[in-house]
Amino acid sequence: MSASAGRTVIKCPNFANARTLAVIEKSIVIMNEAQQELRRKIDLHFGRQDFSSNSNYVEFSFYCCFYEVFAIPNSYWTTSLTGAEIVEILNILKININLDFVKEKYFDNNNHNVEVFHSYEDEQVFIYFDLQKEPTDQNDMFFLGIRCTKHQEEIIHEKLLKMYKKLQTCSPFTFDIYNNQLYYKVFLSFFYFYNNKYNELNRQIRHHTN
Repeated sequence: MSASAGRTVIKCPNFANARTLAVIEKSIVIMNEAQQELRRKIDLHFGRQDFSSNSNYVEFSFYCCFYEVFAIPNSYWTTSLTGAEIVEILNILKININLDFVKEKYFDNNNHNVEVFHSYEDEQVFIYFDLQKEPTDQNDMFFLGIRCTKHQEEIIHEKLLKMYKKLQTCSPFTFDIYNNQLYYKVFLSFFYFYNNKYNELNRQIRHHTN
């Protein structure tokens, strides 16, 4: 792992996919029949064996101030962002979103879910809004993740970094080439998000497709 100027680049050996598959297979063995059926319903890519196509995608992520990214008016967070920046990125990714819906979910203090919006051209291209609220958070932060194709990488990196540089409150900018951490949380959620302990009363990953 290397970091410079607020940007973190994560790399790992090429055997990462094989290691991931071994972890998944081990988790399946120890599950009872009811758990396996639940996992079949939850995991969008249940039973997938070949992860080689993951090399065609990259992921970006960071924590940032919700009020800044969406340019919420009349807030105490000043920003030079207009809200058009995130819309431009979504258009490039071919993702349709009702931004008022995202804002409504964020401002609902009882909502701690992850909202994932998938591209209408490629389900593996998505934007990931983790709207969990921390009681001690005074910076109105949320986790923003984006997964795109390598073909889209250059333009998305350019647009996202331009937006990132205007943020006054944020975490390091992460560019993940090999680990596909967002992919595993989104498509193999039972293990990687719910930790094999799914409970419908706890926070969820909600998928939105067009």
